[in-house]
Amino acid sequence: MITSLIALSLLAAPAITPDPTAAANSVTVSYRDLNLRDAADRAELDRRVTRAVRTVCPVADNHQLQQVQSAEACRIATTEAANRQLQAALASAGVDTVQIGSSGR
Repeated sequence: MITSLIALSLLAAPAITPDPTAAANSVTVSYRDLNLRDAADRAELDRRVTRAVRTVCPVADNHQLQQVQSAEACRIATTEAANRQLQAALASAGVDTVQIGSSGR
C-alpha cells in the first residue's frame, strides 16, 4: 500500500526557545492528487514540501543571528528527513529515486 502523506516533524532542537504560537511542530503533506511518475507533479510535491519545511522551521526575527542559524539547521534536518520519506514514496510509485528539495532551503 502506498501512503500518500508525508509527515514533517521538527527534528532539530532549536538553540533558543521558540514562540509556541509561531509555527507548527509538524505538517502533513499530501500527494494523493499527484502522479509521482510525472515530472510536473514531482515539482509540485517539491514546492509543497518546501512550504511545509518553512512552516515547521520558521525564523521569528531575521535580525537575530541565533534564530536564523537555528531555523536553518532545522530546515536542513527536516528537509533530509522529508527526502527519505519521498524516496520511499517514489520507489513505491515505481519512479527512480531522485533528490527532492534542496537541503537548507
